[in-house]
Amino acid sequence: SFELTPSLTIVHAEHRIRYTPPVVGGEASSAPLDLDGDGDMELVSIYIDGQVLKEGTDYSLGPAPHGGGRRLRVLNPPWAAASFSLGVVTRTFPDRETSCEGIYTSNGC
Repeated sequence: SFELTPSLTIVHAEHRIRYTPPVVGGEASSAPLDLDGDGDMELVSIYIDGQVLKEGTDYSLGPAPHGGGRRLRVLNPPWAAASFSLGVVTRTFPDRETSCEGIYTSNGC
């Protein structure tokens, strides 16, 4: 869902993740979950199955390997579950967007 204004937009995205991780030596993988996003978005919160995650303990933020964006890394996703709900809330500023991509005001685009 979106909360839209010309100067601020809050995006609430929820995804159902179903994944069969690779099995190494009979154990499910403990690989992190990486999500890459545009650099102009700000993370407000992230949650799994309704539980808010904490930066540093549950996730990290850093530059994306392709440049210009950021990477959100969920450190210990519940891969062993049959599925889980991943929610991400971000904030963006349409009136500051100059690339005319994503959510932007039409001035100059």
